Amino acid sequence: MKIFNYLPGIYNILKKSSLLDPLTLLVGFRKGWADRDAIESYAESFLMKDNAPEAIELAMITGLHDHEIDEQLESWAGVNCFDEDVSGFLEKRRWLYAFLKTVYEVGNADGDGSELGFVLIDEVYAEFDYPNEMARCWRYYTPPEEHAGKERIDPWEELKRLIHKLEGEFDIESTEFS
Repeated sequence: MKIFNYLPGIYNILKKSSLLDPLTLLVGFRKGWADRDAIESYAESFLMKDNAPEAIELAMITGLHDHEIDEQLESWAGVNCFDEDVSGFLEKRRWLYAFLKTVYEVGNADGDGSELGFVLIDEVYAEFDYPNEMARCWRYYTPPEEHAGKERIDPWEELKRLIHKLEGEFDIESTEFS
């Protein structure tokens, strides 16, 4: 998937938006959205603020196996693998926001919704198990019959609308779209 080429940028959006915490990182690690570099970077930036033992251990993950990294993140996040909420609905929404914001930035580089932008929307839509709120962003979306013949839906405008909605949920300054 092409979207995974942009993971460092996605991670940076979470970080700049102050949406990154140990549980969000854990959910991202389990889904393959956060790699060792992201975890090391987060732990190192956390060490600048606080010398938490978990941050010190995570900052030195070079020799750890993935299951050990997972355990360290669980410990830091204050959860364990038996907690039902480790699936992290809120944390997945944070990742969704970062993915969509990245799609917008990449797709907008060539104007409103380049072909690459639409390919990335397709990939994010699939990666997040086809959430209903993203349906109108998908270029192949067909409105229900009761809306047939009405104004055409612009997937790129719907993407912007969804980004604004998520920014409102997370109390983030709204993006100024050009």
